[in-house]
Amino acid sequence: MIGIFTTVKNNYDLTRKWLEKESWLIDVPILLLDVGSNLEEVERQRNTPFRENVDLIIAKSSSLQSNYVEAFEHFKRKGIEWVLFSHQDNYCVTKNFHKKINHYILKGYLDNFGMVGFNTYHDSDVDKYIPNHPIDLMTLSRTPLERTDGHYRRRFSSTFNYKAVGNKADAIAVFMPYITSLLINRDTYLTNIEVDNNFQFFP
Repeated sequence: MIGIFTTVKNNYDLTRKWLEKESWLIDVPILLLDVGSNLEEVERQRNTPFRENVDLIIAKSSSLQSNYVEAFEHFKRKGIEWVLFSHQDNYCVTKNFHKKINHYILKGYLDNFGMVGFNTYHDSDVDKYIPNHPIDLMTLSRTPLERTDGHYRRRFSSTFNYKAVGNKADAIAVFMPYITSLLINRDTYLTNIEVDNNFQFFP
């Protein structure tokens, strides 16, 4: 099973709309890590219940890499080894998304992976998405170490050769999956990542 977490900082209105609107967030454990909201906002949220599958915790650190560690600790108590970080303006077009991912995990298909990213329609690409039509490969990666603007995306500036893989590729190796929705294995992360507390998602 997977767990989903996101970080919040004085943006609970957006977070609640995201939780209420997206059906893919209903049947999966969700963790909200507050990384620095003002005290009045935190108290207001504590008095306004979330759904039963949503837990709100004040984060020990505002560092996103440390937030992953805290999310791992939280979900480990629920027997969950794979954790998905998601932006709050991110939505899923795949039906039964978490059930499909859980199937891949239980079957061992992801045993050799530490990190899994997802095809992302991003910015102006969103206008190209047509429901119930074949999905094109769009944004696959974002890293400051990549040339041009650091994206693998279907634009002239990308160095990734989309023609070489076509639109039906099941898995593509990239330097770093795109962070808008990023699935990470707990053991692999804790074994290989040295947490840098200087990396802040919120300024």
